[in-house]
Amino acid sequence: MKRPSPAPAARRLLAGGALFACLPLALAACSSGDEPASPSGGEPAGPAQTPRAPATPAPTSRAADGDQAYAPGEVGVCEIKRLPSARILEATGAGPAQEQATMNRAFGPLFNYIRKHDIPMTTPVEMRREGASVMAFHLGADSAARSDLAAEGAVTLRELPERLVASLTVRGSYTPERLAATEATLREWLSAHPDWEISGEAYAVYWNSPFMPGFLKRSEVHIPVRERRAR
Repeated sequence: MKRPSPAPAARRLLAGGALFACLPLALAACSSGDEPASPSGGEPAGPAQTPRAPATPAPTSRAADGDQAYAPGEVGVCEIKRLPSARILEATGAGPAQEQATMNRAFGPLFNYIRKHDIPMTTPVEMRREGASVMAFHLGADSAARSDLAAEGAVTLRELPERLVASLTVRGSYTPERLAATEATLREWLSAHPDWEISGEAYAVYWNSPFMPGFLKRSEVHIPVRERRAR
């Protein structure tokens, strides 16, 4: 199998990952009714769109397209998503997750690793809070099957099992205010569906590069969940 040249792989990585070099991450829930201005000076950050709840919050599982690790959700809809098992690359940035320098420290090792090993990129990219800021990239099917990839320097590989998450997809600029409002809306939706209980920390999911106009960008907040057992 012919692998892509380093140049195309690097360009795709920069397009998908550069947003972390210029945008802070903040997923702490908030309850502001105002519409603060975007830090980039563009559209207002605003609260998350009001979701349309499915009649029955049963897990959904849609086919992914092209280089997607999994399918994106429908904008404005809260749902329970079943995500496929995956092999991911991770790097941790020491320092507070909301600081740009922290994300730069996580992005650099990942970029060097992917360029060195000629790994094509997938979407989306994710940012988690696990004491520090953890950046994750999903390996495509061909890359995940490679036996020559191993932990190297600050980059680790991890296997993820099939999992369930509560998810809300929104459209708009990637701002801390929007992410916080999205998480708060998703948590409120979950509280109305007691059959599902939270089993992990919320994390951010980004689908577009920083070059996409803000009003067209899509992002999601995922909260790991499990079915609540009768006591």
